Amino acid sequence: MKFNIDPESWLVEKIVDKVDDGIVRIPDFQRPFVWKQEKILELLDSIYRGYPIGTILIWRVNNKKIFTCKHLGKFILKAPPKNTTLDYVLDGQQRITSLYGVFSLNKIIDENIKTDKKSNPDNFKVYFDLVDEKFLSIKSKDINLDRINSYFNVGYLFDDDEKDKVKPKMNEKEKVNFKKLYSAFHNFRVPVVVTEEEDESEVSSIFERINN
Repeated sequence: MKFNIDPESWLVEKIVDKVDDGIVRIPDFQRPFVWKQEKILELLDSIYRGYPIGTILIWRVNNKKIFTCKHLGKFILKAPPKNTTLDYVLDGQQRITSLYGVFSLNKIIDENIKTDKKSNPDNFKVYFDLVDEKFLSIKSKDINLDRINSYFNVGYLFDDDEKDKVKPKMNEKEKVNFKKLYSAFHNFRVPVVVTEEEDESEVSSIFERINN
């Protein structure tokens, strides 16, 4: 069994980029995305507070074709690059999908894909209340239209060009909280355990044990 005893650590932006580049793949034997909005908001809040969010388990393979999902919800994924080492997600799909969805505002979606309500792109549109330091869904009952200028669209956090365009005018407290938000997500690292096991039956056994 080939395991990397010392886990790698990936920045949040690296996770999003590796999915976007087609390097991180979701095998089709994975269950669908099942998280509700509350879980997505809780994940973001944990990152903001520096709480651990668990380990991601990756199966890293060279030149091996595995059937993978072509979509994350309604988001269209790029085909994997040819002759490239790929990382298949054995554990952590819900977290990866949530992060990719939140930070993929401008990605192409396929309206013809039939998904349940949990995969609706609107479920990934999240705002951060710069006053109360709270993450809010666009559909949240907590949205206060009188305070709309204190909300920052989290999806633009890694887009430096657009970030400054959508960033609201801020008082001193809001500026401090925005810096905390920016720093938290740009510096947070997720532990990633990698197996390079070549025996697919062994990998299947790992997946079944994790998900039972």
